[in-house]
Amino acid sequence: MRYSCLLVFMLSFEAFAAPHPAEVPVVNPPILRSVDYRQDARFQVTAGLGSLIPYLGFSLNLGYFQEPDRLYTLSYTTGVDMKDFLLNLFLGHDDEVHARLLTAGFKQFFANSFYAEGSGFMRRLTQVATNELSYSSREGVADFTMDSLGVTLAFGNQWQWPTFTIGCDWVGMMVPLVHGSLRADEAPGVDPQLVAEEGDDFKTLVKESRLTLLRFYLGYTF
Repeated sequence: MRYSCLLVFMLSFEAFAAPHPAEVPVVNPPILRSVDYRQDARFQVTAGLGSLIPYLGFSLNLGYFQEPDRLYTLSYTTGVDMKDFLLNLFLGHDDEVHARLLTAGFKQFFANSFYAEGSGFMRRLTQVATNELSYSSREGVADFTMDSLGVTLAFGNQWQWPTFTIGCDWVGMMVPLVHGSLRADEAPGVDPQLVAEEGDDFKTLVKESRLTLLRFYLGYTF
């Protein structure tokens, strides 16, 4: 009996002292960030709001990744001046400034999603003035049109997933540098002096540098 108890004790001690199989550590998959998803990106197509300021409208943007942190861009934007949009909405003001822009530039990413984007633009502004020119409808109005060339600089964030991207230019500046001549298409019977005054105000607007805010966009990357 004594030897039996001793044998059971020795077997139990050996089982307790025997080394356990090594535990395999659990490795969590890495969390991929925007900069990781840009590594294999080559082209990009996005669309969205032209911007909240100065032009509320629509934009279509094409992009080519020269490298993961540099994106060359080509954009077309059409919209209406936000100031005039608000005046029309709340005060019934009838002057409208329509904008069409073609921009080409590049976007440089820093760290994960933050970027600075510089570009050159061709812009055409057209003002349709009805109320002050004594017309009650949009037929037979005087149109003012003027073209400009200039540069823009914007700062924003763009977040990237395998094929989906979303971003925003938070703030920027649009600086016109070269201007074409003012073209006025006036209706018969309009006071030439009034047309000249309106034209001068429009030229001042065209030559102003403009703050840009909140240009949202989203699209596809491949």
